[in-house]
Amino acid sequence: GTVFRPECAGFTSYGSSLAITITGPIFVGTIFAMTYLGCQVVSVWREIAFLDLDINVLTSMYLMILVSFYTTVAALTLSLFMCYPHPEPVDAFSLVARPDLFCYEGIWWDYFSVAMLGVCVYIIAWTAFVSYICVIAPSKFP
Repeated sequence: GTVFRPECAGFTSYGSSLAITITGPIFVGTIFAMTYLGCQVVSVWREIAFLDLDINVLTSMYLMILVSFYTTVAALTLSLFMCYPHPEPVDAFSLVARPDLFCYEGIWWDYFSVAMLGVCVYIIAWTAFVSYICVIAPSKFP
């Protein structure tokens, strides 16, 4: 399956797998937004009531999908920082996920900015969002 194994679709580098994983939820969110907007336009234009989607239900569906894949996205985002030391003759570290990539050297720094973006969005911002929802939810649902 090309959806779960990017290598099968021709994306063999670690960087392409990282980029696909980080942009995947954004792509799915864009599809949900376009579906909502398209249904709103058609429902007003053709006066078809069942196409008038509830934004709360659609948002809930998107967030359920995001939560389902959260562990995978977070793990791949953090995989760039999971390094192990080589035995004594070589003074270097390699990625646990890709032993052929040396940590803190060369191409690793190219992936660093993408991984940091993923950490900021999927770990820090997501945790802040969920915390905010947990704080305000009791006042919204008496």
